[in-house]
Amino acid sequence: MKIQLRKLKSRLGEQRVIEKFLWLPVQIGDDIRWLERVRIVQEVIEVDVGGSMEWGNYAYKWLNVKFVGSVIGR
Repeated sequence: MKIQLRKLKSRLGEQRVIEKFLWLPVQIGDDIRWLERVRIVQEVIEVDVGGSMEWGNYAYKWLNVKFVGSVIGR
């Protein structure tokens, strides 16, 4: 079960570092990685919800910004 306590709108511009194993290829910029454990910096961004017929309607989501490095020895 997952409960989101704080809305992403209030966290706009906030960054976090996640650590995960990439089973499928992930591309950030010109760098593509897969089948390894990595750390990824993510940032909350504002995305215009196109086709909603409501001007100024936005969604907020985490965007992968860059790879911090591989996690070795875990």
